[in-house]
Amino acid sequence: MRVIQGLIPPTGWHFRQKLASSPQRPQYQLIQAQTYDQLVENVFRFRLNNLEIVPSGTATREQVASDIQYFICGKFPGNCTGSKADLNAAAAGKGVRSVSPNYNRPTNRIESWLVMLSQRDLRWVDQARAIERANICAGCKLNQRWSTGCKPCNDNINRRGLLIRGSRSTWLEPKLKSCVSYGTLLELSVWLEEDWAAPRSRPAPPAQCWKLAEALTTA
Repeated sequence: MRVIQGLIPPTGWHFRQKLASSPQRPQYQLIQAQTYDQLVENVFRFRLNNLEIVPSGTATREQVASDIQYFICGKFPGNCTGSKADLNAAAAGKGVRSVSPNYNRPTNRIESWLVMLSQRDLRWVDQARAIERANICAGCKLNQRWSTGCKPCNDNINRRGLLIRGSRSTWLEPKLKSCVSYGTLLELSVWLEEDWAAPRSRPAPPAQCWKLAEALTTA
């Protein structure tokens, strides 16, 4: 199933973006464009800038293109190519999207974590403690690169992390990446008294992790 990009839908290029709301009263944002490519870009940018109100893991170009295809082919099957069964399934809302959100991507975990932080009352540790934590993370094997080939995605995460962290600095930021176990931005996490991140069992945080040590001292 594929959208015929040279054929404009009867009501123009548009997409109804579902927003976080109650199942009984779903809300949508109408996103419009002059071309199909522009529609993909507009929906992608909207999701990047509104992570708090769109489904988790959907702010990728691949997922946006798949969702738009599913939406247009479901409403305007004449604007798409594909089997009758696929088009009927899309129209009935029962088709399976060609791309599903990959919730294991580091960027998706970080985005979800940043959204959660934006809804919390944050408390900060002093600089000495943040630096002590940062030194531990800088030498940890789970401190790994999180950025992808999507520059707008990377820029969006960096911007959101900086907005929360503000001017706080340990001077170790160039060495701090993402924690593979906790799914956090380490340059921000080391400053938080509580970052509400849960570790994975694989890979589990190492014994020298400051989060484990501090949990033991406060237990």
